[in-house]
Amino acid sequence: MTLNLEIINPLEFESWDKLVTTSKQYSFFHSLAWAKVLFESYKYKPFYLVIRNNKELSTLMPFMEVRSFTGRRGVSLPFSDYCNPIIGGIDTQELLNSTIEFGKKCKWQYLDIHGGEELFQGIDPSARYYGHLLEFAPDPDQILLKFRDSTRRNINKSSRSGVTIQKSNSLLSMYQFHHLHCLTRKRHKLPSQPFYFFKRIHENIISKNLGFIFKASFQNKIIGASVFFHFGNKVIFKFGASDIKYQGLRMNNLIMWEAIKWYAGNGYDSLFLGRTNIDQDGLRRFKSGWGTKEYIMKYFKYDLTNDSIKISTNQFDSVIQLVFSKMPILASRVLGSLLYKYFG
Repeated sequence: MTLNLEIINPLEFESWDKLVTTSKQYSFFHSLAWAKVLFESYKYKPFYLVIRNNKELSTLMPFMEVRSFTGRRGVSLPFSDYCNPIIGGIDTQELLNSTIEFGKKCKWQYLDIHGGEELFQGIDPSARYYGHLLEFAPDPDQILLKFRDSTRRNINKSSRSGVTIQKSNSLLSMYQFHHLHCLTRKRHKLPSQPFYFFKRIHENIISKNLGFIFKASFQNKIIGASVFFHFGNKVIFKFGASDIKYQGLRMNNLIMWEAIKWYAGNGYDSLFLGRTNIDQDGLRRFKSGWGTKEYIMKYFKYDLTNDSIKISTNQFDSVIQLVFSKMPILASRVLGSLLYKYFG
């Protein structure tokens, strides 16, 4: 390879998180905890391409090898909303060339990078999504002033209606979240992530004080829940789910507000609200209502056989939605547990 890249397995690297956080470009998805979740859930093999400068991280291109019915590909990283490479002091074209060379050596069909605009400047991405980032202020009241009027009204409505919010790290709360997750995925005509994936999240993230479950209750019933991760001083809203029968109570607004207050009050700097599909107008409005900065996230899928960027289509997604819209929840959960590792 052109560059002197180390190939590191973070699962076998002592003090991986300490190395990652020496770069200001780190994200939760670069962490050891997330690597453990992906490996333990789906047995993806990690290949993290690294350049170190003394004891600090200069460059990082993390990949997991995903095997599907059609072959193997390097994904950076599976089930991650974004995973921009960390690049410091090197030529981006050299890094891309070295990464392509490595992918071909591994006999991958594709490099699937959730980010990487620096590597593909001037090239149309395979897919685009919205990202939303909220910068915290020390005083929660200052944050509240940034919110859209309708967002503040929904928070007040939910609170006055008797909805209460609990912050939890228990396995029981993860079970309760997963039940709502299955209802929500069914509503959106999508397969449910298997519970063993969320159990690994609990074991490696939630129980290790790297995240919390915020859940909403009404009349002694759990009606909504969201899962947040944190790493360093950054927070990610990763999963949200709710019971549609109680949507009028606006519990998702109250959940988000209570999470924002807790994280802002405990020294965290920012909250990333996750990836949003370009055509998800309702979700986009919800996320923009919190005074967030909106930007375009670009994904690049590089075909290693033809040395070209593959443009994604939604034809496969449409077929998936049609199939799973007809399925009972139990069947969706079973099929999801069998197939999800191929979707990474």
